[in-house]
This record gives sequence, C-alpha cells and structure tokens, in this order.
Amino acid sequence: MAPFLIDVPGNREAMSEADFSEWTAPEAVVDEVVHLLTNAGVTGQIVQLIGGQPEVED
Repeated sequence: MAPFLIDVPGNREAMSEADFSEWTAPEAVVDEVVHLLTNAGVTGQIVQLIGGQPEVED
C-alpha cells in the first residue's frame, strides 16, 4: 500500500495549514486492504491511494 497523506488527527495537527481534501481517508485504506486480502487474483502490485474524501451525507 502506498497511500498519500492519511487524514488522521496527528497529521492534521502537524500540518494544520494543509488542504485536507487532498488527503486519503482512513476508510479508503481499510477498504483497499480488505479488497486485497480477499481477492486471490491480486499479486505483486503497488496500490496508490491518492487523495479524496468520502462524500458525507447530511
């Protein structure tokens, strides 16, 4: 896994002036890991997760 900056409290605190909308949501990392672990056909690849936040419904 090669995620871009992961949007977690410690990163937000350390880089408070950054544009968080470009960071990878932790849920996106988890979803991709689960996908890779449950798909026997996936071997030897680098998965880049670059930016984006999930849409939040009101």
